[in-house]
Amino acid sequence: MLKTALFTFCGRIERVWRHICLLFLLLLILTSCGRKAPPILPKMASLPQIRDLSVQIQKNKVKLKWSLPVKSITEYPEIKGFYVYQAVIPKKEQACEKCPRKFERIGEIVLVPYMDLPDGRRQWQYKIPVDSERKYAFKVNILFSKDLGPNSNIVEIET
Repeated sequence: MLKTALFTFCGRIERVWRHICLLFLLLLILTSCGRKAPPILPKMASLPQIRDLSVQIQKNKVKLKWSLPVKSITEYPEIKGFYVYQAVIPKKEQACEKCPRKFERIGEIVLVPYMDLPDGRRQWQYKIPVDSERKYAFKVNILFSKDLGPNSNIVEIET
């Protein structure tokens, strides 16, 4: 009799543990997100980029001009200015068109507009003295409060 009571008691404990495990499993299933796809990063707005960098040669100086939409400037208050980069290519290295250019920062411009254009853009310019008989490449990056924006288009000139 004691033996059967012990088996009955153990059977009840076993059923209680089985029920607790099933309830835990059910709770785990119900609290999951239910989405069976890989996680997707939230869409980030693309940073503004300078796409209209142009160059003009004036005697022994080069004038770079670029612009940004006024909308980009108001949407990104963390824009602090611009970095101007230059790569100098000696005549003997001009045959290598696909070689990477080594750009060096030659200037920093604070975000003060040069002029407003009629199509809702603000324009800036930067003048640089250059030597003759050299080839130059230029690019501009937007300077944000924490990092740099994407590269602008690259312009090359030969003096």
